[in-house]
This record gives sequence, C-alpha cells and structure tokens, in this order.
Amino acid sequence: MDIAIILLVVIILGVTIVVWYSMRKDSVKDRLVTIAKIWGGITAFILLIWFIVEVLSGWILALLIFGAFFSEVFLKK
Repeated sequence: MDIAIILLVVIILGVTIVVWYSMRKDSVKDRLVTIAKIWGGITAFILLIWFIVEVLSGWILALLIFGAFFSEVFLKK
C-alpha cells in the first residue's frame, strides 16, 4: 500500500511538472486550471476503481451467497 501511495504522488507530481512546463506561454491561471482538471480526473478515476472494488464486490458477494442459499434450500428436489 505504501508503494501505491508513493507511486501515485510521483505520477501526480510528474504530470504537474510536465503540464506546467509545456504550458509556459499560457498564463498562470490557465496552467492551474489545467492542472486542477487533470488532478480531478485522476481522483475521479481512483474513486471509481475504489467504488467498483470495495462497494460492488460486497454486493456481488452477498448476491452470490444468497443465490447459493436460495438454490440449496428452495430448489432441492
């Protein structure tokens, strides 16, 4: 987990530096807006992955357990 956090910080800093220096001709405001949009996109992607892994996996597991219980109890011949 520590490596993932360090890697995420390095990626965010790297993207920030690349965007900052690639937009040298633009104003500081435009640079900051672009960087904020990129950070927002990265954050949204991470939250989407977290939602899929943590929240939906719990529901899927519960449905599988319920389905197995239902098939064993009610569909026994």
